[in-house]
Amino acid sequence: MQVAEKKRVPVIQPASHEEEDSEARPLWQWSLLGVALTFTLWVPLAAGAQVISNRLIASTLGDFASTEEMNRALVSLSTEASRRLSVQFFVLHAAALGVSSFAGGYVVGKYGGKGGPRAALGCGLLVAGFALALAAVNESVSARSVLLVLLSAPLSFAGGRTGARKAPA
Repeated sequence: MQVAEKKRVPVIQPASHEEEDSEARPLWQWSLLGVALTFTLWVPLAAGAQVISNRLIASTLGDFASTEEMNRALVSLSTEASRRLSVQFFVLHAAALGVSSFAGGYVVGKYGGKGGPRAALGCGLLVAGFALALAAVNESVSARSVLLVLLSAPLSFAGGRTGARKAPA
């Protein structure tokens, strides 16, 4: 009985192949990857921001048995208290979108090759467009929602530039 010689297969590929792969990937694919990452981060952060917003309402107005009672109490708030709550809600949700946009852009900038920051900008623009379309479908487009969404593109680009500076040489 003759034993066949074992073939040895290399497990680790050379580093140059990985670099060629990331360079060969089109920018639009990096942009879509950034959009997926941004939404993956944004959803739980926005949920957390909403939980904090609900607690702010409860601390300002007290607990309510139903949403209708809470809405009536919100309508009866003074202008100053209403503005304060609105600003707090805006800041919480802007922070959630800002952190997720920056993080998505960072990953695209770091691993997206030479065009990473441009792909990160594309990511931010796609996120902004999708969020505005979602607001339009829900008939809740306002100046605040437009301003909130317009934060996505510059923060994603800033994340892409930061990631590109930290990219492996």
